[in-house]
Amino acid sequence: MKLVRRIATQTKDARVAALFERLMPRTNQVTDNFAGGHISEAWWLDGGVFNAEGGKLQFRTDDTHTEATVRLLGSEHFRDAFVESVVQRKNGAFWLYVRRTADHLARFGWDETGKLYLQIWRNNHIVDQKSRAWAETKAATRLRIEVRGEGVMGYVDGQPAFSSPLELPRDLELGWVGFATFNPDRGKGQAVLDRASAGPLAPRVLTLASFKNDAAVDATLAAIRSEVNHISDLAPNWFRITPDGTWQAALGKDEPLLRLFAHYYRVRLLPAIAVEAGASVNADDLITAASRYKVDGFTLIFQTLPDNAWFEAMERSLGANNIKLLAVTMDAEKGVGQMRGIAAGADLLSVGPEGTQTAIIQPWTNRDGTHKPLNELPTAKPVILTMQN
Repeated sequence: MKLVRRIATQTKDARVAALFERLMPRTNQVTDNFAGGHISEAWWLDGGVFNAEGGKLQFRTDDTHTEATVRLLGSEHFRDAFVESVVQRKNGAFWLYVRRTADHLARFGWDETGKLYLQIWRNNHIVDQKSRAWAETKAATRLRIEVRGEGVMGYVDGQPAFSSPLELPRDLELGWVGFATFNPDRGKGQAVLDRASAGPLAPRVLTLASFKNDAAVDATLAAIRSEVNHISDLAPNWFRITPDGTWQAALGKDEPLLRLFAHYYRVRLLPAIAVEAGASVNADDLITAASRYKVDGFTLIFQTLPDNAWFEAMERSLGANNIKLLAVTMDAEKGVGQMRGIAAGADLLSVGPEGTQTAIIQPWTNRDGTHKPLNELPTAKPVILTMQN
C-alpha cells in the first residue's frame, strides 16, 4: 500500500495517477439514505438486484445466487472500520461484514432462524463466535459492526450485543466491508433497508497519567470499562526520552492490570513515550523496546511534530518492520493536536503515511466535572483522550 500511495501522489503521468488513485483506500465515511429507492455509486452489488420500495431499498438475490453482497468500494484496506444498516425486514439471513475476502471474514447479523451471531470465519470454518437469542419485531432494527483495536463488536440499536468483543486473530488480513442477504433457496434472499453507512474509523487514543496507588488504577479501569468499546488504543505514560537520548521507564504496579485490561477488551496497547525537546528518537531503540516490553508499538508524544525529512528517515530506518507508531502533539488549552502514523501505524490513519491529521484533544473529565460520552465524539477524526489520576 505504501508503493500505491507513493505512485498515486508522485507520478507525473495523469493516467497512471488516475489508475493508482482507484487503488487507494477510501478516506471518507459514506451514508446512504436510498432516496427514491436508489443506492449511490459508492457501493458494488454482486449476485443480486436492487428495487425501490416506498423510498426504501430492497435488494435480493437473483435467480442464480443464494447470496447477494453489497460492498463499499475502496474499503479493502481499512484496519479500523464500521458498517451499519437499518433493516426493515428480511427473508433469510442478513449480515454485516468487515475484513471480508474469499479466505476470511468477520460478520454480525441474523441467520435464517433469527438468532444473532458475531463470528470470525477462515477458510469456510468458524474460528470464533458469540451468539444470543433474538426476537424479531416489526419495527426497523439498526445493526452495526465495528472492528476497532484488536477486536470486533456487534451493536443493536446503539447497544453492544455482547459483553466483550471477539478477538481478531493477529494474522487475519484486511478485506472489504459491506452487507449481504442469504437464503439457501436461489432468488429468495431479500432485505429491505432504510439506511446504510460505512467507512474507516479514526484512532481513539486514551493517554493515562502515572498512577498514585492501586486504588487509582482500580478507579480508572472502572471508569473506562463502560465505554471501552469506543477506545482503540491505550497509551499509559510509561516512557520518556531525554535530550541526551536516555530512555526513562516508569512502569509500575499498573502494568499487569493494564495489559490484562487491554487484552480482555481487545484494545491496542501503544504505551506513550514523552519525547523531550531536542531528544533524538532512534528506530533501533524503538524496535528493541517493543520487543523487550512485548508491545506492538508506541505513541510518541512530541512538543512539536518533526518535519517531513525526519518522518522519511524514520520510515527508511524501520524498513519492513511492522511496529505501530503514532506521533502526536497535544494542545490541551486549544483542544486540538496532530497525529501522524509511522510504519504500520500509518494504516491506522486513513490519510496514509504522507499526511498529518488534526486530532481532537478531549479530557476524560472536563473542568466543570462533566464527562462527554465517547459515543458522541466524531468517529471520522482522530481523538486523543487525556485522563489524569
